[in-house]
Amino acid sequence: MTRARRTTAALSCLLALAAGLTACGDSPAVCDDVDALRASLDNLQSANLGENGLDAITTELQTMRSELDQLSEDAQDEYSEQISQVRSRATELREGIKTTAETPSAAALADVRGDLSALGTAVQELGSAVADSC
Repeated sequence: MTRARRTTAALSCLLALAAGLTACGDSPAVCDDVDALRASLDNLQSANLGENGLDAITTELQTMRSELDQLSEDAQDEYSEQISQVRSRATELREGIKTTAETPSAAALADVRGDLSALGTAVQELGSAVADSC
């Protein structure tokens, strides 16, 4: 093999390697979207329900709604069942918060905790579905 051919072959290998590494480092936007949802869920779960926690949860749910909209856009029709489940659980939580704010009670707070747990499960299932793409 001539020197020029060896140099060309070496450069080709380096370019292919560099292209492969770049492709490996990139992840679909849905991965970032699910990470954002998980962070919002962590914020929801760490809210203290007794000290303006219902307001904090309401604010975080608005953030999650925007994140879900972005995920829906990025995923198009993929994961629509899981996204729909997260939306449904978030709606239940939002309604539970409204009920608790109107008539506070230990039972209503327990329901909010249950709704929050169900939302956590839905986000976890969505994350599992998306995991193969990431």
